[in-house]
Amino acid sequence: MLEKMKEKSVLFFTILFITVIFITACSGDTSGVSGTLDQDKDGSNKTDQNKDNDSDPGSTFSPLTLGLTPGNDTTEVRINWYSDGAATNKTAKARFISLNEEEELIEATGTVNAASAGKTAHKVEVTGLVPGTSYKYSVSNDGTRWSEMYDFNVPAVGAFRFAIVSDPQIITASSKIDPRSRYPHTDTTIVHSWQETMTKIIASKASFIACCGDQVSPANNEACYTSFFSPPGLRSLPFAPIVGNHDGHMIFKHHFNLPNEQDFDEIPIITQKMGQYFYLYNNVLFVALNTGAVNPGNAAAAKIFINCYDQILTAAKKTHENKFDWLIVQHHKSTAGVAEHCADLDIQYLVEAGFESIMSKHNVDFVLAGHDHHFSRSYPLSGRDGGLVSVPDKTKDGNEIINPGDPIYFTISPASGMKYYTISADPYFAYDNVFGVKNNPVYPYLGLDANAASTMVGSVLYMQGNLPVSNAKFVQPFIPSYTIVDVDGKTMTIKTYAIGTAKGRSPGASKDYDFDEEIPYDEITVTKN
Repeated sequence: MLEKMKEKSVLFFTILFITVIFITACSGDTSGVSGTLDQDKDGSNKTDQNKDNDSDPGSTFSPLTLGLTPGNDTTEVRINWYSDGAATNKTAKARFISLNEEEELIEATGTVNAASAGKTAHKVEVTGLVPGTSYKYSVSNDGTRWSEMYDFNVPAVGAFRFAIVSDPQIITASSKIDPRSRYPHTDTTIVHSWQETMTKIIASKASFIACCGDQVSPANNEACYTSFFSPPGLRSLPFAPIVGNHDGHMIFKHHFNLPNEQDFDEIPIITQKMGQYFYLYNNVLFVALNTGAVNPGNAAAAKIFINCYDQILTAAKKTHENKFDWLIVQHHKSTAGVAEHCADLDIQYLVEAGFESIMSKHNVDFVLAGHDHHFSRSYPLSGRDGGLVSVPDKTKDGNEIINPGDPIYFTISPASGMKYYTISADPYFAYDNVFGVKNNPVYPYLGLDANAASTMVGSVLYMQGNLPVSNAKFVQPFIPSYTIVDVDGKTMTIKTYAIGTAKGRSPGASKDYDFDEEIPYDEITVTKN
């Protein structure tokens, strides 16, 4: 046994040594991933323009757009990457070497498929990972030439931390952030802001990232995905994506390797049914739904999708029965937003068809969404449908809630600063309605009576400063943001941060804004007995 351990150790460090020496000798290219952001010794960032060297038989393989997604549970992880050229004679291989005393080697072979023109998509599912173990991993297109080694840590059983982001919405490498941004400078590119957000998340020691959609825009542009995958942290942190309204293209399926993905014959359009999956992370069950590509023309049309969401939640709970303490839904189109999408008809029809009703039916704890480009959270909402208002429990307010009893809905602010939507009741910014609240006389619901019927409705009253009745808190930071969640048994603490510090007063506003990157601008702790 000792001799085998020594042999493995020698093999591991020999491979690592040769890889480092070789890469150092090759034109200074050390990132191993196209478009990655490296940090100099002084902490500054530089963008590396790696190429896929698969055609050179003497080179180390450099994967394109390499990323990870969660597996069925934490003993699994899924890998996805691109290579240049056709899929002919290519394979998809990965190997993980544990950094414990045993130095165990895990090898896996996956699938290859034609992706966009001139590209091949590689996907591998790795199983048998050990909780609490650190690994080095690499990937290969042919089983001979391997990428450099990347770090991957499996969380121990018990308490853990994860991050939430939404709407990176990467456009082009040169596209700038919203000109109303308070931080960073408005000459900053969207890609750089996304990279800065990812740097903050890596520093937080989160185990993985749950997203709420709109990874890129437009959906069919491979250059957007190259920029999206540019942060080095995406080589080490699993990223759980969501189909947003800007992601509805087959390229999404090529770039992400999803666990337990569900399929429904009732939904004929592939972009509307793809990206619906679930995974278990320690004691939290996550269910990902595709509302982003869904645009029903009425509540009856929306009901088809609601029935499918109901089935996914049922399947997820059955698969991981008695293994979870928390149930979280990720999707894109927030039903509890308070900005410029709050009166949208597609959201109204999803609510009327029963979206919030099935969240309560399945005892979902948190519903995470994006799309409305601001931050907000609701009171615990008892879901209703058919034109009735989901009833907020306003007795459970503040930063500490015990046994909320119904789902709390979060709308997550953009992670890149690409675009922000203003809020009619915001005292920190003069409401401008730049992108346009839809003219809707019957939605959103701004009040309710004792029978859950709406007493005040519509976009006109909203624009006069009346917010949806569900809302407990809102913030429009005009700064890229991210959320850190600490899970410890049946207590969950959720903190949302701006990536930079800024203070001042916006023109026409009645109050000064003040954001500190070290202090969360929203924090809530929820405990279940």
